[in-house]
Amino acid sequence: MLVSSLRDVIRKQSEEIEALRLQLSQTANIPDRSKEVDDLKAQLAASATKLTKEDERRKEMEKEQEDLYVLLDEVNTKRKRDKVLMRQASLDVSEDEAEDEDDDEDESDED
Repeated sequence: MLVSSLRDVIRKQSEEIEALRLQLSQTANIPDRSKEVDDLKAQLAASATKLTKEDERRKEMEKEQEDLYVLLDEVNTKRKRDKVLMRQASLDVSEDEAEDEDDDEDESDED
């Protein structure tokens, strides 16, 4: 009976050992994701840096574009003033230029 009891204990322990080995082999098959996570974090950081640079570049371009609009408006204002002065001085202003002025006024009215 003692031998039988010991055999049962050994059999149960062997089953437990096999179950633990199976569990260990299944755990070993799970890939280590820490490198993948680190790579994704690096990609995210690079993307955030790139986004920041592009945002700064876009803001700079918007400012430059606004400056160009101001310059264009100043030039158009000066051109109109010069045309008025030329007419007052009885100088000829070509029809193309006069039509351009009328077009500019029409566009201003539409705005």
